[in-house]
Amino acid sequence: MHEDVRIPTTIDGRIFQDEKMYVALRNCEREHHRPLFMTEVAEALSMSQEDSRLWRPGITTPSVQVTGKTNRGNNVVVFAHIPNYFSKPKSIQRAISNGLVDGAGQYPQCEFEYLLSKEDGKNVFVVDYTVLVDASQKMYDSFNLEKHPMVIPFLGAAAEQYLSNASSLKMRITFQQDLHEKPYARLLQISTVEDDMEVLTVHELSAAHPLDGAGRFLARKPRSLTPLERLAGKGTDVGRGLIVLYSEALDDVQYQKLTYNPPLMRSRRQ
Repeated sequence: MHEDVRIPTTIDGRIFQDEKMYVALRNCEREHHRPLFMTEVAEALSMSQEDSRLWRPGITTPSVQVTGKTNRGNNVVVFAHIPNYFSKPKSIQRAISNGLVDGAGQYPQCEFEYLLSKEDGKNVFVVDYTVLVDASQKMYDSFNLEKHPMVIPFLGAAAEQYLSNASSLKMRITFQQDLHEKPYARLLQISTVEDDMEVLTVHELSAAHPLDGAGRFLARKPRSLTPLERLAGKGTDVGRGLIVLYSEALDDVQYQKLTYNPPLMRSRRQ
């Protein structure tokens, strides 16, 4: 008999922000950090205090919402929390140069179809476009947020954990109608905003943030490579299934891992 349990963990992260979204994402890449997808951000936020720096002004993620037509002509919206065309800063910059429509950028049809093929109900969700449009015209309180057809796809695997704290939160769901002849997309963002009418803080799940707007990404610091991972690029393929590694290119730990000999043996051999 076994039971799966969730063990909370703490990770070191860094926030990359800029007035231009693609610049913030590019800086993240250059520092060899990996921006967290919405599923990971939602999990981090659900374990943080509401006055945490994570909340204000909010977090942009490389998770993407793509609106388009399937091969059968069905209008759908894909929510994807996996590497995608717009998780690359150059792609966002290119979309801006080609012209945005209400802040959304044109998304390649082949990339859209790739995401459709990855639907798994965990990291990639496909929702009927009309269902989302109808839902945007209805009111949902904090006790039945999970019934909104965008919430689970937006938060992904972290939805249950995030919504478990939702009974004490006021939430706003922002959806932009991006249906055109070709697929159009934008990145997902979660933030806190002030509701002047009710004088309180509202948590906003936004699928309407413009690609030419500001970006604030939460990213993981790169983990240390293992001794074997540090061997990347040091081998020479000599054919017949053999790869040669010169001992001079190895440190003592790498040599020991590969030969099972202690460093002393290596010094004698040399």
